[in-house]
Amino acid sequence: MDPDRAELVTIRSAIARATNREPMFLGSLSAGDAYYTIQSGIPGVWVGPGDPSLLHATNERLQLEDLVAAARVYTAIVLAYSGISS
Repeated sequence: MDPDRAELVTIRSAIARATNREPMFLGSLSAGDAYYTIQSGIPGVWVGPGDPSLLHATNERLQLEDLVAAARVYTAIVLAYSGISS
């Protein structure tokens, strides 16, 4: 997906505001509903907390501070799309 696409700019800005750092974007298609929509030409992104190397691993885990940051990120994204300033 084009990193300058309006939706990604909005999401990237919301994440940066919520975390005070630039987000990490990884290209990946895996299992999940977004896989089917993306394959059909409907853009989509997955946003999630934690260490990507632990994603779906046997020892998958999440630090408490990552969970709190995720709540801030999801709130910032909803506010950005609703037009409400945070």
